[in-house]
Amino acid sequence: MTTPTRILVVDDHALLRRGLGLLFAAEPDLEVVAEAGTVAEACAAAADAQPDVAVLDIHLPDGSGIAAIRPLHAKAPGMAIVMLSMYDDFDHVRRAFAEGAIGYVLKSSTQDELTAAIRSAVRGETYRGPGVPDPATPKSPETPMSTLSPRELEVLRLLALGNTNHEIADALVVSVKTIETHRAHIMRKLKADSRAALVRQALAAGLLGPD
Repeated sequence: MTTPTRILVVDDHALLRRGLGLLFAAEPDLEVVAEAGTVAEACAAAADAQPDVAVLDIHLPDGSGIAAIRPLHAKAPGMAIVMLSMYDDFDHVRRAFAEGAIGYVLKSSTQDELTAAIRSAVRGETYRGPGVPDPATPKSPETPMSTLSPRELEVLRLLALGNTNHEIADALVVSVKTIETHRAHIMRKLKADSRAALVRQALAAGLLGPD
């Protein structure tokens, strides 16, 4: 009988960790052996459990998951790391792979995509889920609008159309907190201080169509 792949789940949301645990429990070749909600807990768990794969969030209470990749590898040298994140922009993806991640999957992905990433990691194969940019592709010259991720562009379009945060969250099947985070990032990147400023930039970028 094949030994299941041993997984460390690192995310600051307990419900998400529990959900992933239930998801992996349904797979005969996968097993969660430890979980953590912070970088410090993750390093301790990696040293103790020596898992095969860590599923790692980027935003953690005591630091960046990307910055934690090297310390985690130091605690468990044989462990592969798959990032599971809401961030789909080039810079986060490039930095994650540069630091030593072998997989990157968005939180909007399906169960099959995440399990495929884990199985690829065990084989030593790089995996990028749908919507994850290729870090090897040279970047085009940046404009403020070009710094927005595809998801941020969609949130901007819906904001400019007059939707509330709650309506956008329902449309994209995410939490209101996630939309608030996207909105803050958009306003910072575009240097906008109001919804009206966002609408003007969305119109100029052609996000609202010819009408």
